[in-house]
Amino acid sequence: MLPQPPDDLHLQFKTTVERVADVLERAIAPLTTARYYVFLNVPASSSGSNAPAKPRTIPAFVSPDDAVTFAQRNGASPKIRVRGITSINLLRYMLATPTIGTVLFLQALPGEPVTQRFPPGIAVTRECLVQQLTEEQYGSPTG
Repeated sequence: MLPQPPDDLHLQFKTTVERVADVLERAIAPLTTARYYVFLNVPASSSGSNAPAKPRTIPAFVSPDDAVTFAQRNGASPKIRVRGITSINLLRYMLATPTIGTVLFLQALPGEPVTQRFPPGIAVTRECLVQQLTEEQYGSPTG
């Protein structure tokens, strides 16, 4: 389940509240909707090794029906649950959760059947957001 994203991301990345807001606003600017739907209780895969887990990708659908239809066509449990979340809160959650590497904001394709592959979308990576948050905005500091 997705908990409420923290309000102190600026402390985690040693930047300002304004910088976090600016980076997130730029990341969601190309999206076609403000609210998306994600799966809850997705089981973590375990390979049985001590190697670090590959960062997860969270698919974000434009409607709960798209999410459920996609899950059912791909053999998910009939009891699949989805949750609505704003795009900005989903990115805040990703920043606060290092095991999530990408959020894939998917487009709806009117009249197109949902297949086993994800529809087109916009991928936002944690790595890219972290880089934007931690890079020097105005060059090197003066002393």
